[in-house]
Amino acid sequence: MKKSLVIFSLCGGVFFLSGCAKEKEKEPPQTVSAVEITANASQTLYADQLEGAEIAFTATGNWTAETAVRTKAAAPEWMTIAPASGGAGSNIIAVTLELNDTGADRTAAITISSGGEQAEVSVTQKATTADGEPYAKKYDFYAGGEMGWFLARNHQSVGTGYYYKNGEAIYVPAVISNGSPRITDFTVSGNDVHVVGYESGSESGVSVTKARYWKNGQHIALPSTQLKSWATGIDVVGSDVYISGYEEIPVYNSLPIYVAKYWKNGVAYTLGNAVENSFAYGIKVAGNDACVLGYQRVVINNTSFKYYFGYWKNGQLITLNYSNGVSEVYDFFVSGQDVYVLGGGSVALDDGKFRSDEVYWKNQTPFRITDIGTSVTTGVSGIAALGGDVYVIGHYQYGYYSTERSAFYWNDGEMTVLGQGDATAITVVDGDVYITANRTEAQSIRYYDIYKNGVVINSHRGNGGYRLVVVPHSPTRTW
Repeated sequence: MKKSLVIFSLCGGVFFLSGCAKEKEKEPPQTVSAVEITANASQTLYADQLEGAEIAFTATGNWTAETAVRTKAAAPEWMTIAPASGGAGSNIIAVTLELNDTGADRTAAITISSGGEQAEVSVTQKATTADGEPYAKKYDFYAGGEMGWFLARNHQSVGTGYYYKNGEAIYVPAVISNGSPRITDFTVSGNDVHVVGYESGSESGVSVTKARYWKNGQHIALPSTQLKSWATGIDVVGSDVYISGYEEIPVYNSLPIYVAKYWKNGVAYTLGNAVENSFAYGIKVAGNDACVLGYQRVVINNTSFKYYFGYWKNGQLITLNYSNGVSEVYDFFVSGQDVYVLGGGSVALDDGKFRSDEVYWKNQTPFRITDIGTSVTTGVSGIAALGGDVYVIGHYQYGYYSTERSAFYWNDGEMTVLGQGDATAITVVDGDVYITANRTEAQSIRYYDIYKNGVVINSHRGNGGYRLVVVPHSPTRTW
């Protein structure tokens, strides 16, 4: 994370600043230096301070400035300056530093040149805070969202019009005067928070459902010619914004057709067709490939249906297969060029009940997650991968009719119980695995816990939903 500071206000780390200019003649005739540090040439700031030193300089003519690491000619990646040139008179240079969480001090120099002379400011960023402790990297936790596959099956969700940031509910604004927004997915890119979902309401007396996209709380329209559309997933890569969803197309004297699609930077691309139902409820970008999770339903001889579960890759449906059949795909995860998909089916038992059969695919190759017997009913909801290890989250309950659930994750063939409730969201950040688990306490009060590598680090009141985003803390990211 970067912090902006002005050479008038260097922020974000402990550093020492010193200035020097070419010595003036001690005897007349005196000469005026072409560039001179005029105030506060040496100050100390700490890593957790947001305001700091004020350093000013004067130049008698045009000037340029550049940065360099003390031991190298290259400019430091953790410090930038602006402007890098200017004219005569009093000047201020803005400096941007990254927080120093490297565990070691680091030093760079700013050299200002004018009229053949130079003045230098030395910047040493300490690794410790004012209390002498190493700077601890801080994170912001975003929780919320909905099950995309559930929305696709029902065209309505149990989602909300808000997400949680560090336990605080943040609402997205309605676009329709009497509208009711619902959030399905979100992501954070830099200081921008991107949220997608849908909004139901009435326009000119007509009932509508509209796919929605908000960036930092501001609505950005998604083009659609239909009265009903849904946005279900989002991924941001650089300046490109990818959003998955589907539309309802009315059919005269018949049931409507649902068509999967995605938007890239506001331009719509159709994945399905106007004959067979198709649904898209998640999107990830793998390299240069846009992968969209979902399925297509095909009518067989006008009497039955066949479902093709999988994901579209650059517009082509890749169908996933498994020996016991596939009844749903729940979530997916992309790492480099590898695509991991979580799904499953049901196996009929002798007593007429069914046992869940959870599976994940890595690049279309299926792997059975577990077979833990008929006394336990399980449900899976999320998948992630770290260094070749696959993590799957979900819940289990003892007995077919039991209502008591325990959250768990699977890794390397072993199940680890986290605690009461359902594990609903998972993400991997800086080599650590974070999981959201929702639970219900007395009087039906909902809470969600966030686990880091199997240990609870945060607990908040509310429904943590099915999406979890963990990003380095930024004091300037307000959404």
